[in-house]
Amino acid sequence: LVAVEFRRSDGAGGAMICSNVTRISHTRINCTLPMGSGDLLGVRVTVANQVATSAGVFSYDRPVITGVTVAGN
Repeated sequence: LVAVEFRRSDGAGGAMICSNVTRISHTRINCTLPMGSGDLLGVRVTVANQVATSAGVFSYDRPVITGVTVAGN
């Protein structure tokens, strides 16, 4: 079992938990972040009761809609 969470450095807002966590290799995982955005978030990864943390290492922007297609037309 792998758990991945992101936190602001000031602790505000609580943890953002990744879903659909998939192990890619011994050193890589893939997961789906919750909607929104984050700047310089800390990362905490837990695997079989072993925890690794890094502070202020991850940022992501809000999604941007660049177009809309109407189905059936």
